[in-house]
Amino acid sequence: MFEDNIIKQITIHATMKPAKLFTYCFLFCIILGLPSCESPSQTIVGEYSFKLSGQVTKDGTQVYSLPNEIGAMEVIFLQDSTFLLTFNTINGEAYTTKARLSDNQLELDPFSRTVIITYQSQNSDIWGEIIEFTETEEYQTDVYGYGNVYGETIEFKMQFSGKELGGNKLIKGNNITMLAKKN
Repeated sequence: MFEDNIIKQITIHATMKPAKLFTYCFLFCIILGLPSCESPSQTIVGEYSFKLSGQVTKDGTQVYSLPNEIGAMEVIFLQDSTFLLTFNTINGEAYTTKARLSDNQLELDPFSRTVIITYQSQNSDIWGEIIEFTETEEYQTDVYGYGNVYGETIEFKMQFSGKELGGNKLIKGNNITMLAKKN
């Protein structure tokens, strides 16, 4: 009903000066909240919840699933098409990167973070008994990737490449996915 009245007003004032007509049209877009009136910069700015999952290969042979990681992500507009992304995991880790938006895709600047891999291992004691234990390794990892924007959801595809802290083992992961949903 309200929208009909605005459309009638625009029709009545169609003979107005172009500047006044433009103002009415602009206000109409704001009132209805049409997505075409918002810039992509305004639509992705905000708070998100995210979940990261995927697999990495250690030393080119052993495949390990990353522990599911959940947390909060904040997207802040900087300038032009550049944004600051801050990730805060539920276990307390925080990392940031910049990204550029082009055609609903966020191209991430490479960034570093620590990745922890936990897996079951076994060994035998001096009597030949098998002892099972949990092994935990930390890797300083470079992250590359991009995110596709689908309304209030961003699907990131990432690649990990890292070296063990205090060791020589290497990991690589080419199919890491993070889904972020706007709060």
